Amino acid sequence: MSDRFVLIETDALLALNVAAGTPEVRVIAIGLGDPGGGVARTATQPSAAVLPPAPVHVKRTRLSNGDVKLQWIRRSRDGWRWADGADAPLSEETEAYKVDLAFDVGSARSADTAAPEFTYTNASRLADIAGGAVNVTVSVRQTGVYGPSRAAQLIFPIT
Repeated sequence: MSDRFVLIETDALLALNVAAGTPEVRVIAIGLGDPGGGVARTATQPSAAVLPPAPVHVKRTRLSNGDVKLQWIRRSRDGWRWADGADAPLSEETEAYKVDLAFDVGSARSADTAAPEFTYTNASRLADIAGGAVNVTVSVRQTGVYGPSRAAQLIFPIT
C-alpha cells in the first residue's frame, strides 16, 4: 500500500515565538521524503492563541435590594481538561475582567473587576431607566497579559 500518514512526535514539536500584535506568520513544513519545498501556510492573527478565551455562561440575578448581580465563568488557555474537578488554572498573571454596559438609549460605560462578577446597582439602573433606556447589552472580556478576550454578551431589559 502507498497510504500517506503524518507521524507527529511530541519531542519534535517546536513552539513559535511570535510577538503580540504580529498580523500574520508564514510557516513552511518540510518533512522527510517530501518532494519540493514542503507546504507553506500563512496564519493571520497568530497572537490570538495567547489571548484568554471569552468567558461563558453570563447570567443575571435580581437581588432583593434591586441590584442586578452579573456572574460568568472564566475559561483558560492552559486548562482544557477538567483534571482535578475544580476550576481550570488561570494562566494569566492576575484575574481581571472588563465589563461594558451599552444601552439602547444613553451613553455606555465600563468597569473593571477582579472577580467573575459585577453588580449593576439599583441606583444606576434607576438612573438609566429615567434616561430612557429599556435594554442593556453587557459585554464581558477577560483581560490577559497580551490583550483582552473576545466578549461574552448578555442582553436584558433593565426595567
